Amino acid sequence: LIFATTIFFLLSLLHITDGLENEEFIAKMRKALKITNETIDSIYSEWKVAEYPLFLKSCFMHKSSWEIMKFKLMGRIVAAYESKGRKPFVVSFLGSSVTAGHDNLFNLSTPIVAGDMMRSSFHALDLDLDSRNVALGNNPCMPYDVCVKIFAGLDADIVHWEQNYFCDGSPLMEQFIRQSMYIPSRPIVVFSEANTGHWPEDQCKVGPHKLTATEQELLQTDIYKVTTDLNKDEFKRAWSFVGSVDKKYHGAGIQTFQHLKHTDYACLGPYIKTWMKGAASWHPSVIGHRLRAAHHAYFWLIVLRDAITELTKLAAHRVLDAIAKDVDKHLNHYYPRLPAPVHSFPFLDDMQCFTDYEPRSIRNSSLKNQIVQGLAKKESDPGWHVVIYENLVSKSLVQKSLKMGYHDFKHLVYGNSESGPLSFFVSLPRPGPVFICQTPGIWGSLPKGFKSLWETPPDMHFTFNVPFSTATGASFAFKPASAAKVSFKHTKELDICIQLMGTSNDSNSDHFPPGHHVLTLLPKETTNIIIAWLMTA
Repeated sequence: LIFATTIFFLLSLLHITDGLENEEFIAKMRKALKITNETIDSIYSEWKVAEYPLFLKSCFMHKSSWEIMKFKLMGRIVAAYESKGRKPFVVSFLGSSVTAGHDNLFNLSTPIVAGDMMRSSFHALDLDLDSRNVALGNNPCMPYDVCVKIFAGLDADIVHWEQNYFCDGSPLMEQFIRQSMYIPSRPIVVFSEANTGHWPEDQCKVGPHKLTATEQELLQTDIYKVTTDLNKDEFKRAWSFVGSVDKKYHGAGIQTFQHLKHTDYACLGPYIKTWMKGAASWHPSVIGHRLRAAHHAYFWLIVLRDAITELTKLAAHRVLDAIAKDVDKHLNHYYPRLPAPVHSFPFLDDMQCFTDYEPRSIRNSSLKNQIVQGLAKKESDPGWHVVIYENLVSKSLVQKSLKMGYHDFKHLVYGNSESGPLSFFVSLPRPGPVFICQTPGIWGSLPKGFKSLWETPPDMHFTFNVPFSTATGASFAFKPASAAKVSFKHTKELDICIQLMGTSNDSNSDHFPPGHHVLTLLPKETTNIIIAWLMTA
Protein backbone atom coordinates (compact mmCIF):
# COMPACT_ATOMS: atom_id res chain seq x y z
CA LEU A 1 0.00 0.00 0.00
CA ILE A 2 2.83 2.40 0.91
CA PHE A 3 4.60 1.52 -2.36
CA ALA A 4 1.43 2.13 -4.42
CA THR A 5 0.77 5.43 -2.68
CA THR A 6 4.34 6.54 -3.32
CA ILE A 7 4.10 5.64 -7.02
CA PHE A 8 0.78 7.53 -7.36
CA PHE A 9 2.33 10.57 -5.67
CA LEU A 10 5.35 10.51 -7.99
CA LEU A 11 3.14 10.12 -11.06
CA SER A 12 1.00 13.07 -9.97
CA LEU A 13 4.11 15.23 -9.66
CA LEU A 14 5.03 14.27 -13.23
CA HIS A 15 1.41 14.91 -14.39
CA ILE A 16 1.19 11.28 -15.52
CA THR A 17 -1.89 9.09 -15.30
CA ASP A 18 -2.62 5.51 -16.26
CA GLY A 19 -5.60 6.66 -18.33
CA LEU A 20 -8.33 5.50 -15.94
CA GLU A 21 -8.64 9.03 -14.55
CA ASN A 22 -9.47 10.27 -18.06
CA GLU A 23 -11.65 7.34 -19.12
CA GLU A 24 -14.78 9.48 -19.51
CA PHE A 25 -12.86 12.15 -21.45
CA ILE A 26 -11.34 9.57 -23.80
CA ALA A 27 -14.77 8.06 -24.45
CA LYS A 28 -16.07 11.52 -25.30
CA MET A 29 -13.18 12.07 -27.72
CA ARG A 30 -13.87 8.78 -29.47
CA LYS A 31 -17.53 9.64 -29.90
CA ALA A 32 -16.67 13.09 -31.29
CA LEU A 33 -14.07 11.54 -33.60
CA LYS A 34 -16.70 9.22 -35.05
CA ILE A 35 -19.06 12.12 -35.75
CA THR A 36 -16.25 14.21 -37.26
CA ASN A 37 -15.11 11.40 -39.55
CA GLU A 38 -18.70 10.87 -40.71
CA THR A 39 -19.01 14.56 -41.64
CA ILE A 40 -15.64 14.58 -43.42
CA ASP A 41 -16.67 11.46 -45.35
CA SER A 42 -20.02 13.04 -46.19
CA ILE A 43 -18.36 16.14 -47.70
CA TYR A 44 -15.89 13.91 -49.57
CA SER A 45 -18.78 11.89 -50.96
CA GLU A 46 -21.00 14.86 -51.85
CA TRP A 47 -18.27 16.41 -54.00
CA LYS A 48 -17.10 13.03 -55.35
CA VAL A 49 -13.52 13.85 -54.42
CA ALA A 50 -12.25 10.41 -55.45
CA GLU A 51 -13.35 11.22 -59.03
CA TYR A 52 -12.73 14.98 -58.94
CA PRO A 53 -9.77 15.43 -56.57
CA LEU A 54 -8.99 19.10 -57.28
CA PHE A 55 -11.38 19.84 -54.42
CA LEU A 56 -8.31 19.09 -52.28
CA LYS A 57 -6.43 22.05 -53.81
CA SER A 58 -8.69 24.56 -52.07
CA CYS A 59 -6.67 25.15 -48.89
CA PHE A 60 -3.08 25.99 -48.03
CA MET A 61 -1.56 26.67 -44.65
CA HIS A 62 1.97 26.53 -43.30
CA LYS A 63 2.78 23.76 -40.83
CA SER A 64 2.84 26.32 -38.03
CA SER A 65 -0.67 27.48 -39.02
CA TRP A 66 -1.94 23.90 -38.83
CA GLU A 67 -0.37 23.53 -35.38
CA ILE A 68 -1.85 26.81 -34.14
CA MET A 69 -5.37 25.78 -35.14
CA LYS A 70 -4.87 22.31 -33.67
CA PHE A 71 -3.61 23.66 -30.34
CA LYS A 72 -6.36 26.30 -30.20
CA LEU A 73 -8.96 23.56 -30.63
CA MET A 74 -7.25 21.26 -28.13
CA GLY A 75 -7.22 24.01 -25.52
CA ARG A 76 -10.88 24.84 -26.01
CA ILE A 77 -11.93 21.18 -25.87
CA VAL A 78 -10.11 20.60 -22.58
CA ALA A 79 -11.46 23.87 -21.14
CA ALA A 80 -15.03 22.88 -21.98
CA TYR A 81 -14.62 19.44 -20.43
CA GLU A 82 -13.00 20.70 -17.24
CA SER A 83 -15.66 23.40 -16.80
CA LYS A 84 -18.41 20.76 -16.95
CA GLY A 85 -20.21 23.20 -19.22
CA ARG A 86 -19.97 24.46 -22.77
CA LYS A 87 -17.54 26.83 -24.45
CA PRO A 88 -17.99 28.91 -27.62
CA PHE A 89 -15.91 28.63 -30.77
CA VAL A 90 -16.45 31.65 -33.00
CA VAL A 91 -15.77 31.94 -36.73
CA SER A 92 -16.35 35.49 -38.00
CA PHE A 93 -16.70 35.72 -41.78
CA LEU A 94 -15.81 39.24 -42.90
CA GLY A 95 -15.97 40.08 -46.59
CA SER A 96 -17.91 41.59 -49.45
CA SER A 97 -21.26 40.85 -51.08
CA VAL A 98 -19.76 37.47 -52.08
CA THR A 99 -19.71 36.31 -48.45
CA ALA A 100 -22.78 38.35 -47.43
CA GLY A 101 -24.76 36.10 -49.79
CA HIS A 102 -26.05 38.58 -52.37
CA ASP A 103 -27.95 36.97 -55.26
CA ASN A 104 -28.70 34.22 -52.78
CA LEU A 105 -30.64 33.72 -49.57
CA PHE A 106 -28.70 34.76 -46.45
CA ASN A 107 -29.38 31.39 -44.85
CA LEU A 108 -27.70 29.66 -47.80
CA SER A 109 -24.55 31.82 -47.69
CA THR A 110 -21.12 30.30 -47.09
CA PRO A 111 -20.83 31.16 -43.35
CA ILE A 112 -24.22 29.70 -42.51
CA VAL A 113 -23.76 26.54 -44.58
CA ALA A 114 -20.21 25.96 -43.27
CA GLY A 115 -21.48 26.32 -39.72
CA ASP A 116 -24.26 23.82 -40.34
CA MET A 117 -21.75 21.33 -41.78
CA MET A 118 -19.44 21.51 -38.75
CA ARG A 119 -21.84 22.05 -35.87
CA SER A 120 -22.45 18.41 -34.88
CA SER A 121 -18.72 17.74 -34.45
CA PHE A 122 -18.25 20.78 -32.25
CA HIS A 123 -21.42 20.03 -30.29
CA ALA A 124 -20.11 16.56 -29.42
CA LEU A 125 -17.11 18.29 -27.80
CA ASP A 126 -19.32 20.67 -25.76
CA LEU A 127 -18.37 23.53 -28.06
CA ASP A 128 -21.04 25.90 -29.36
CA LEU A 129 -19.98 26.80 -32.87
CA ASP A 130 -20.93 30.37 -33.80
CA SER A 131 -20.41 30.94 -37.53
CA ARG A 132 -21.04 34.66 -38.01
CA ASN A 133 -21.76 36.28 -41.34
CA VAL A 134 -20.59 39.87 -40.78
CA ALA A 135 -19.79 40.61 -44.42
CA LEU A 136 -21.01 43.75 -46.20
CA GLY A 137 -21.87 44.30 -49.84
CA ASN A 138 -20.36 47.22 -51.79
CA ASN A 139 -17.73 47.59 -49.11
CA PRO A 140 -14.18 48.77 -49.87
CA CYS A 141 -11.27 47.62 -47.75
CA MET A 142 -10.74 51.05 -46.25
CA PRO A 143 -11.75 51.46 -43.45
CA TYR A 144 -13.32 47.99 -43.01
CA ASP A 145 -9.99 46.12 -42.95
CA VAL A 146 -8.66 48.40 -40.21
CA CYS A 147 -11.80 47.89 -38.11
CA VAL A 148 -11.78 44.09 -37.92
CA LYS A 149 -12.48 43.98 -34.20
CA ILE A 150 -15.91 45.63 -34.14
CA PHE A 151 -17.25 43.28 -36.80
CA ALA A 152 -15.51 40.04 -35.81
CA GLY A 153 -16.00 40.51 -32.06
CA LEU A 154 -13.61 40.27 -29.13
CA ASP A 155 -14.33 36.52 -28.91
CA ALA A 156 -13.48 35.55 -32.51
CA ASP A 157 -11.37 32.39 -32.89
CA ILE A 158 -11.14 32.69 -36.68
CA VAL A 159 -11.48 35.86 -38.76
CA HIS A 160 -12.09 35.50 -42.49
CA TRP A 161 -11.15 38.00 -45.22
CA GLU A 162 -12.72 37.97 -48.69
CA GLN A 163 -12.27 41.22 -50.63
CA ASN A 164 -10.14 40.46 -53.70
CA TYR A 165 -12.48 42.46 -55.90
CA PHE A 166 -11.70 45.62 -53.90
CA CYS A 167 -8.09 45.45 -52.77
CA ASP A 168 -6.26 42.29 -53.79
CA GLY A 169 -2.56 42.90 -53.16
CA SER A 170 -3.13 46.10 -51.17
CA PRO A 171 -1.00 46.79 -48.06
CA LEU A 172 -4.34 47.05 -46.27
CA MET A 173 -4.24 43.25 -46.19
CA GLU A 174 -1.29 43.54 -43.79
CA GLN A 175 -3.36 45.92 -41.68
CA PHE A 176 -6.12 43.29 -41.56
CA ILE A 177 -3.62 40.81 -40.12
CA ARG A 178 -2.20 43.27 -37.58
CA GLN A 179 -5.55 44.62 -36.38
CA SER A 180 -6.84 41.02 -36.07
CA MET A 181 -3.84 40.07 -33.92
CA TYR A 182 -4.82 42.74 -31.39
CA ILE A 183 -8.15 41.04 -30.74
CA PRO A 184 -7.78 39.52 -27.23
CA SER A 185 -8.91 36.06 -28.36
CA ARG A 186 -5.92 35.78 -30.76
CA PRO A 187 -7.92 34.68 -33.80
CA ILE A 188 -6.58 32.69 -36.73
CA VAL A 189 -6.57 34.82 -39.92
CA VAL A 190 -8.07 33.24 -43.03
CA PHE A 191 -7.89 34.69 -46.55
CA SER A 192 -10.50 33.36 -48.96
CA GLU A 193 -10.53 34.05 -52.68
CA ALA A 194 -13.56 36.11 -53.77
CA ASN A 195 -13.93 34.52 -57.18
CA THR A 196 -15.69 31.17 -57.40
CA GLY A 197 -14.98 29.26 -60.60
CA HIS A 198 -17.96 29.18 -62.98
CA TRP A 199 -18.72 28.47 -66.62
CA PRO A 200 -21.30 29.18 -69.34
CA GLU A 201 -23.65 26.30 -70.05
CA ASP A 202 -22.26 25.99 -73.57
CA GLN A 203 -18.67 25.46 -72.41
CA CYS A 204 -18.87 22.09 -70.70
CA LYS A 205 -16.03 19.61 -70.39
CA VAL A 206 -16.49 16.27 -72.14
CA GLY A 207 -16.66 13.32 -69.76
CA PRO A 208 -15.95 10.90 -68.35
CA HIS A 209 -13.09 12.58 -66.51
CA LYS A 210 -9.77 10.74 -66.46
CA LEU A 211 -7.52 11.35 -63.46
CA THR A 212 -4.27 13.19 -64.19
CA ALA A 213 -0.96 12.44 -62.50
CA THR A 214 -1.47 15.55 -60.31
CA GLU A 215 -4.89 14.33 -59.21
CA GLN A 216 -3.58 10.85 -58.46
CA GLU A 217 -0.85 12.37 -56.30
CA LEU A 218 -3.45 14.36 -54.36
CA LEU A 219 -5.43 11.22 -53.61
CA GLN A 220 -2.36 9.20 -52.61
CA THR A 221 -0.76 11.84 -50.36
CA ASP A 222 -1.54 12.40 -46.69
CA ILE A 223 -3.93 15.35 -46.31
CA TYR A 224 -1.50 17.14 -43.99
CA LYS A 225 1.15 17.15 -46.71
CA VAL A 226 -1.40 18.10 -49.34
CA THR A 227 -2.43 21.14 -47.28
CA THR A 228 1.02 22.28 -46.14
CA ASP A 229 3.13 21.33 -49.17
CA LEU A 230 1.39 20.28 -52.39
CA ASN A 231 -0.94 23.28 -52.33
CA LYS A 232 1.85 25.87 -52.23
CA ASP A 233 1.36 26.42 -55.96
CA GLU A 234 -2.19 27.67 -55.44
CA PHE A 235 -1.01 29.83 -52.53
CA LYS A 236 1.57 31.47 -54.78
CA ARG A 237 -0.96 31.95 -57.59
CA ALA A 238 -3.68 33.52 -55.50
CA TRP A 239 -1.92 35.11 -52.55
CA SER A 240 1.42 36.62 -53.56
CA PHE A 241 0.95 39.63 -51.28
CA VAL A 242 0.12 37.47 -48.26
CA GLY A 243 3.20 35.40 -49.08
CA SER A 244 5.33 38.56 -48.93
CA VAL A 245 4.40 39.31 -45.29
CA ASP A 246 3.13 36.09 -43.67
CA LYS A 247 6.48 35.00 -42.25
CA LYS A 248 6.37 38.03 -39.93
CA TYR A 249 3.00 36.95 -38.55
CA HIS A 250 3.27 33.29 -37.54
CA GLY A 251 0.97 33.95 -34.59
CA ALA A 252 -1.90 34.75 -36.92
CA GLY A 253 -1.90 31.12 -38.10
CA ILE A 254 -2.64 32.36 -41.61
CA GLN A 255 -4.66 30.07 -43.87
CA THR A 256 -5.66 30.66 -47.50
CA PHE A 257 -8.54 29.26 -49.50
CA GLN A 258 -8.86 29.13 -53.27
CA HIS A 259 -12.06 28.37 -55.17
CA LEU A 260 -11.15 28.09 -58.87
CA LYS A 261 -9.70 24.62 -59.56
CA HIS A 262 -13.08 22.95 -60.03
CA THR A 263 -13.51 24.77 -63.37
CA ASP A 264 -11.61 21.81 -64.83
CA TYR A 265 -14.75 19.77 -64.11
CA ALA A 266 -17.34 22.06 -65.75
CA CYS A 267 -20.65 20.16 -66.11
CA LEU A 268 -19.17 16.91 -64.76
CA GLY A 269 -20.33 15.09 -61.61
CA PRO A 270 -21.42 17.51 -58.85
CA TYR A 271 -20.16 20.50 -60.89
CA ILE A 272 -23.44 20.82 -62.73
CA LYS A 273 -24.22 22.52 -66.04
CA THR A 274 -26.47 25.15 -64.41
CA TRP A 275 -23.74 26.11 -61.90
CA MET A 276 -24.44 29.87 -62.09
CA LYS A 277 -28.22 29.76 -62.04
CA GLY A 278 -29.65 32.83 -60.28
CA ALA A 279 -26.35 34.65 -59.62
CA ALA A 280 -24.33 37.46 -61.18
CA SER A 281 -20.96 36.42 -62.56
CA TRP A 282 -19.10 37.85 -59.56
CA HIS A 283 -21.34 36.21 -56.96
CA PRO A 284 -21.52 32.52 -56.04
CA SER A 285 -24.74 30.73 -56.85
CA VAL A 286 -26.50 28.57 -54.27
CA ILE A 287 -24.32 25.59 -55.18
CA GLY A 288 -21.27 27.87 -55.37
CA HIS A 289 -21.82 28.92 -51.75
CA ARG A 290 -22.18 25.29 -50.79
CA LEU A 291 -18.85 24.46 -52.43
CA ARG A 292 -17.08 27.36 -50.68
CA ALA A 293 -18.60 26.24 -47.38
CA ALA A 294 -17.47 22.65 -48.03
CA HIS A 295 -13.89 23.82 -48.69
CA HIS A 296 -13.76 25.54 -45.31
CA ALA A 297 -15.60 22.85 -43.38
CA TYR A 298 -13.59 19.96 -44.83
CA PHE A 299 -10.17 21.31 -43.93
CA TRP A 300 -11.21 22.74 -40.57
CA LEU A 301 -12.74 19.40 -39.62
CA ILE A 302 -9.54 17.64 -40.71
CA VAL A 303 -7.59 19.81 -38.25
CA LEU A 304 -10.27 19.22 -35.60
CA ARG A 305 -9.85 15.48 -36.16
CA ASP A 306 -6.11 15.88 -35.62
CA ALA A 307 -6.78 17.76 -32.37
CA ILE A 308 -9.18 15.07 -31.11
CA THR A 309 -6.76 12.28 -32.02
CA GLU A 310 -3.85 13.93 -30.23
CA LEU A 311 -5.93 14.64 -27.13
CA THR A 312 -7.04 11.01 -27.03
CA LYS A 313 -3.43 9.82 -27.12
CA LEU A 314 -2.23 12.32 -24.51
CA ALA A 315 -5.13 11.64 -22.14
CA ALA A 316 -4.08 8.00 -21.95
CA HIS A 317 -1.02 8.97 -19.92
CA ARG A 318 -1.28 12.65 -18.90
CA VAL A 319 -3.62 14.61 -16.65
CA LEU A 320 -5.78 17.18 -18.43
CA ASP A 321 -4.39 20.17 -16.51
CA ALA A 322 -0.90 19.36 -17.75
CA ILE A 323 -2.16 19.01 -21.33
CA ALA A 324 -3.86 22.42 -21.09
CA LYS A 325 -0.67 24.06 -19.79
CA ASP A 326 1.38 22.53 -22.60
CA VAL A 327 -1.15 23.77 -25.17
CA ASP A 328 -0.89 27.32 -23.80
CA LYS A 329 2.89 27.08 -23.87
CA HIS A 330 2.84 26.03 -27.53
CA LEU A 331 0.44 28.82 -28.51
CA ASN A 332 2.48 31.46 -26.66
CA HIS A 333 5.56 30.26 -28.53
CA TYR A 334 3.82 30.99 -31.83
CA TYR A 335 2.61 34.39 -30.68
CA PRO A 336 5.69 36.62 -30.20
CA ARG A 337 5.55 40.39 -29.95
CA LEU A 338 4.40 41.98 -33.22
CA PRO A 339 7.18 43.29 -35.46
CA ALA A 340 7.06 46.65 -37.19
CA PRO A 341 4.76 46.59 -40.25
CA VAL A 342 6.31 45.88 -43.63
CA HIS A 343 4.18 48.55 -45.31
CA SER A 344 3.69 52.08 -44.05
CA PHE A 345 0.16 53.26 -43.31
CA PRO A 346 -1.09 56.12 -41.11
CA PHE A 347 -2.77 53.76 -38.63
CA LEU A 348 -1.72 52.58 -35.21
CA ASP A 349 -2.22 49.02 -34.06
CA ASP A 350 -5.55 48.41 -32.31
CA MET A 351 -7.45 51.35 -33.80
CA GLN A 352 -10.77 52.47 -32.31
CA CYS A 353 -13.61 52.41 -34.85
CA PHE A 354 -17.16 53.72 -34.64
CA THR A 355 -19.89 53.06 -37.19
CA ASP A 356 -23.51 51.99 -37.33
CA TYR A 357 -22.94 49.58 -40.20
CA GLU A 358 -24.60 46.22 -39.71
CA PRO A 359 -23.91 43.49 -38.91
CA ARG A 360 -21.24 44.12 -36.31
CA SER A 361 -20.45 42.15 -33.17
CA ILE A 362 -19.39 44.97 -30.83
CA ARG A 363 -22.50 47.02 -30.13
CA ASN A 364 -20.86 49.87 -28.20
CA SER A 365 -18.97 50.88 -31.34
CA SER A 366 -21.96 52.92 -32.56
CA LEU A 367 -21.08 56.16 -34.37
CA LYS A 368 -24.44 57.63 -33.40
CA ASN A 369 -23.56 57.20 -29.73
CA GLN A 370 -20.46 59.37 -30.24
CA ILE A 371 -22.58 62.32 -31.42
CA VAL A 372 -22.99 64.96 -28.69
CA GLN A 373 -24.55 67.74 -30.74
CA GLY A 374 -26.46 68.16 -33.97
CA LEU A 375 -28.54 64.99 -34.44
CA ALA A 376 -32.20 65.59 -35.29
CA LYS A 377 -34.60 63.93 -32.86
CA LYS A 378 -37.07 63.02 -35.61
CA GLU A 379 -37.15 63.03 -39.40
CA SER A 380 -39.06 66.31 -39.69
CA ASP A 381 -36.73 68.19 -37.33
CA PRO A 382 -33.80 70.32 -38.49
CA GLY A 383 -30.33 68.91 -37.96
CA TRP A 384 -28.40 65.87 -39.14
CA HIS A 385 -30.40 62.75 -39.96
CA VAL A 386 -29.81 59.02 -39.72
CA VAL A 387 -30.69 56.79 -42.68
CA ILE A 388 -29.78 53.49 -44.32
CA TYR A 389 -27.64 54.34 -47.33
CA GLU A 390 -29.58 52.09 -49.69
CA ASN A 391 -32.74 54.07 -48.87
CA LEU A 392 -31.06 57.14 -50.34
CA VAL A 393 -30.61 55.23 -53.59
CA SER A 394 -33.86 53.28 -53.80
CA LYS A 395 -36.19 52.04 -51.10
CA SER A 396 -36.75 48.92 -53.17
CA LEU A 397 -33.12 47.91 -52.42
CA VAL A 398 -33.83 47.68 -48.69
CA GLN A 399 -37.11 45.86 -49.26
CA LYS A 400 -35.41 43.33 -51.53
CA SER A 401 -32.57 42.85 -49.03
CA LEU A 402 -34.99 42.21 -46.17
CA LYS A 403 -36.90 39.72 -48.31
CA MET A 404 -33.68 37.80 -49.00
CA GLY A 405 -32.79 37.85 -45.31
CA TYR A 406 -29.65 39.95 -45.72
CA HIS A 407 -28.16 41.50 -42.59
CA ASP A 408 -25.80 44.06 -44.17
CA PHE A 409 -27.00 47.67 -44.07
CA LYS A 410 -24.99 50.90 -44.05
CA HIS A 411 -26.51 53.21 -41.44
CA LEU A 412 -25.09 56.74 -41.66
CA VAL A 413 -25.68 60.38 -40.78
CA TYR A 414 -25.99 63.09 -43.40
CA GLY A 415 -26.47 66.85 -43.50
CA ASN A 416 -25.47 70.14 -45.09
CA SER A 417 -24.99 73.81 -44.23
CA GLU A 418 -28.62 74.07 -43.15
CA SER A 419 -28.20 71.20 -40.66
CA GLY A 420 -25.95 73.12 -38.26
CA PRO A 421 -22.89 71.77 -36.45
CA LEU A 422 -22.35 68.05 -35.89
CA SER A 423 -20.13 67.22 -32.91
CA PHE A 424 -18.49 63.91 -31.99
CA PHE A 425 -16.91 62.82 -28.71
CA VAL A 426 -13.32 61.79 -29.43
CA SER A 427 -11.49 60.09 -26.58
CA LEU A 428 -7.81 59.41 -27.30
CA PRO A 429 -5.97 57.17 -24.80
CA ARG A 430 -2.70 57.87 -26.66
CA PRO A 431 -1.44 60.35 -29.24
CA GLY A 432 -2.62 59.32 -32.66
CA PRO A 433 -4.51 59.95 -35.90
CA VAL A 434 -8.20 60.71 -36.45
CA PHE A 435 -10.17 59.81 -39.59
CA ILE A 436 -13.75 60.31 -40.73
CA CYS A 437 -15.22 58.33 -43.61
CA GLN A 438 -18.29 58.32 -45.82
CA THR A 439 -19.98 55.42 -47.58
CA PRO A 440 -18.93 54.23 -51.04
CA GLY A 441 -21.15 55.12 -53.97
CA ILE A 442 -23.17 52.65 -55.99
CA TRP A 443 -20.78 51.79 -58.83
CA GLY A 444 -18.71 54.77 -57.69
CA SER A 445 -21.48 57.39 -57.65
CA LEU A 446 -23.20 58.96 -54.64
CA PRO A 447 -26.95 59.71 -54.79
CA LYS A 448 -28.18 62.94 -56.35
CA GLY A 449 -27.68 65.90 -54.01
CA PHE A 450 -24.60 64.38 -52.33
CA LYS A 451 -20.89 65.00 -52.73
CA SER A 452 -17.82 63.37 -51.26
CA LEU A 453 -16.23 64.77 -48.11
CA TRP A 454 -13.07 65.84 -49.94
CA GLU A 455 -15.03 67.54 -52.72
CA THR A 456 -17.08 69.73 -50.41
CA PRO A 457 -15.25 69.57 -47.08
CA PRO A 458 -16.87 71.03 -43.97
CA ASP A 459 -14.99 73.32 -41.64
CA MET A 460 -13.62 71.09 -38.88
CA HIS A 461 -12.77 72.11 -35.34
CA PHE A 462 -11.37 70.36 -32.27
CA THR A 463 -12.40 71.44 -28.81
CA PHE A 464 -9.62 69.96 -26.68
CA ASN A 465 -9.75 68.59 -23.14
CA VAL A 466 -13.49 68.84 -22.60
CA PRO A 467 -14.68 67.55 -19.19
CA PHE A 468 -15.87 63.98 -19.65
CA SER A 469 -19.35 64.72 -18.26
CA THR A 470 -19.75 67.59 -20.75
CA ALA A 471 -18.32 65.73 -23.74
CA THR A 472 -20.55 62.70 -23.21
CA GLY A 473 -23.68 64.48 -22.01
CA ALA A 474 -26.27 66.75 -23.52
CA SER A 475 -24.67 69.98 -22.33
CA PHE A 476 -21.96 70.41 -24.99
CA ALA A 477 -22.39 73.41 -27.29
CA PHE A 478 -19.84 74.28 -29.95
CA LYS A 479 -18.07 77.60 -29.40
CA PRO A 480 -15.70 78.66 -32.21
CA ALA A 481 -13.60 80.79 -29.87
CA SER A 482 -12.83 77.71 -27.72
CA ALA A 483 -11.95 75.43 -30.63
CA ALA A 484 -9.00 74.94 -32.98
CA LYS A 485 -9.63 74.66 -36.70
CA VAL A 486 -8.08 71.60 -38.36
CA SER A 487 -7.36 70.67 -41.95
CA PHE A 488 -7.44 67.28 -43.71
CA LYS A 489 -5.79 65.22 -46.38
CA HIS A 490 -7.24 62.72 -48.82
CA THR A 491 -5.23 60.21 -50.82
CA LYS A 492 -6.05 57.31 -53.09
CA GLU A 493 -5.03 54.91 -50.30
CA LEU A 494 -7.50 56.52 -47.87
CA ASP A 495 -10.32 55.82 -50.38
CA ILE A 496 -13.61 56.93 -48.77
CA CYS A 497 -11.88 58.48 -45.74
CA ILE A 498 -10.11 61.72 -44.91
CA GLN A 499 -7.41 62.10 -42.29
CA LEU A 500 -7.58 65.14 -40.02
CA MET A 501 -4.38 67.13 -39.91
CA GLY A 502 -3.15 69.09 -36.91
CA THR A 503 -4.35 72.49 -35.77
CA SER A 504 -3.81 75.93 -37.21
CA ASN A 505 -0.72 76.24 -34.98
CA ASP A 506 0.70 72.90 -36.13
CA SER A 507 -0.71 72.25 -39.58
CA ASN A 508 1.73 69.45 -40.37
CA SER A 509 0.79 67.23 -37.42
CA ASP A 510 -1.16 64.07 -38.19
CA HIS A 511 -1.40 63.01 -34.54
CA PHE A 512 -3.66 64.53 -31.91
CA PRO A 513 -2.94 64.58 -28.16
CA PRO A 514 -4.51 62.15 -25.69
CA GLY A 515 -7.55 63.31 -23.78
CA HIS A 516 -11.30 63.84 -24.06
CA HIS A 517 -12.01 66.05 -27.05
CA VAL A 518 -14.92 67.03 -29.30
CA LEU A 519 -14.71 67.16 -33.10
CA THR A 520 -17.22 69.52 -34.72
CA LEU A 521 -18.11 69.62 -38.43
CA LEU A 522 -19.65 72.71 -40.04
CA PRO A 523 -20.75 72.13 -43.66
CA LYS A 524 -20.35 75.14 -45.96
CA GLU A 525 -22.64 74.08 -48.81
CA THR A 526 -26.24 72.99 -49.26
CA THR A 527 -25.00 69.82 -50.94
CA ASN A 528 -25.27 66.90 -48.51
CA ILE A 529 -22.27 65.05 -47.10
CA ILE A 530 -22.22 61.63 -45.44
CA ILE A 531 -20.48 60.63 -42.23
CA ALA A 532 -20.45 56.86 -41.69
CA TRP A 533 -17.25 56.18 -39.73
CA LEU A 534 -15.03 57.69 -37.08
CA MET A 535 -11.60 56.10 -36.56
CA THR A 536 -9.20 57.15 -33.83
CA ALA A 537 -6.06 55.98 -32.06
